[in-house]
Amino acid sequence: MSNQDQNSNEQKTLDLSRRKFLGTGALAGLAGAGMSMGLAGCNKAPEAGKTDAKPEAKAEGGHDAGGVHKAPGQLDEYYGLYSGGHTGDLRVLGMPSGREIHRIPCFTPDALVGWGYTNESKAIMGTKADGSLKYTVADTHHVHASYTNGTYDGKYAWVNDKINCRMARVRLDYFICDKITEIPNIQGFHGIFPDKRDPVDEKINHTTRVFAGAEFSIPLNNDGTDADDPSKYRSLFSCLDAETM
Repeated sequence: MSNQDQNSNEQKTLDLSRRKFLGTGALAGLAGAGMSMGLAGCNKAPEAGKTDAKPEAKAEGGHDAGGVHKAPGQLDEYYGLYSGGHTGDLRVLGMPSGREIHRIPCFTPDALVGWGYTNESKAIMGTKADGSLKYTVADTHHVHASYTNGTYDGKYAWVNDKINCRMARVRLDYFICDKITEIPNIQGFHGIFPDKRDPVDEKINHTTRVFAGAEFSIPLNNDGTDADDPSKYRSLFSCLDAETM
């Protein structure tokens, strides 16, 4: 076979391969068009009496999602107060929807609302001698609210800063932090317990004190002189006045 005949046969084979590929592509295109038409047809409402569709069976033990997820403008039945962790704030979530309604900055700056930038908020957060914030990080863990007659009265809520041993108070009529207290002689402030009534005077049936539990034991006084003496280590349970903080 001459080189010319061999080249001619190779060209025919190549042309056949091209036609086969193009033909396959055309079929695929038609199949794709048919699929699109089929999907579009799924959106058409079936004629009355000619449908084979079966009604969906509601799962046993399930619930209607529409009863949980609130539409715009609808209110939740309850509102929960949650800590924000390392954001240093307090969150307000709607229940049962779980949507976030509001964030209340407490221990860390929040440029969105100017918290930690205005003179008023700086005075609450605490500053150094040069006017800068004493702390710019926090770790909020637990939230507890005030009581009257044994139930929540919507007056105050408290949240802790575990890192820097601070307690913040939030006014629930404005949802704004109005007090922050740094608790001395402790490390790892990790629990808040407001009382429900006075232990002696039964006429005082609302929160007057807030207790703060330290997580770790440290030597007292913690000036470095007794670091090697285990008998000097203590973990304090502090008490704050609910009004004056």
